[in-house]
Amino acid sequence: VVLVVLAIATACGPESSPVATVPDEAPAPAPPKQLVLPDSAYRAELTLRAPLAKGAAGTTATATVSVKNVTGTAWPEHRSDFAINLTYHWRNREGSIVVYDGVRTPLTVALAPGQAAEFQAAVRFPPSAGDYILEFDLVQEWVTWFADKGSATARVDVRVE
Repeated sequence: VVLVVLAIATACGPESSPVATVPDEAPAPAPPKQLVLPDSAYRAELTLRAPLAKGAAGTTATATVSVKNVTGTAWPEHRSDFAINLTYHWRNREGSIVVYDGVRTPLTVALAPGQAAEFQAAVRFPPSAGDYILEFDLVQEWVTWFADKGSATARVDVRVE
């Protein structure tokens, strides 16, 4: 009985308030569930099956690129957040980046370790004529570029007219 009395006395004590309070701001929503791969999973073998040798400035063409998962970790199929996408950079002849973010091509299939698939990558040529290097890479959105974790890229010289 003493315990019950103490519990009631504590609940009705001077520290309790009969008025409900509402915080000034609603709590922030939980961040989306991330599918961040281990560092060892950011390795790919990219092969240009139908490279682009030339194109008109500002136009778009298609390149066939084989993507092989050369890690021991499965890559998931495309998801809206934290997706793995095939994309590219345009570099000038000296190697400096001219266009950093190319058009994204989603990896629409899961790739198990050792598995490869071909993708039709849309490529938008730079707006100015010249000689460029087209460099394909993979990116896990909001996480990292595969090359930044040591993965090889696929490069080809392209003449833009």
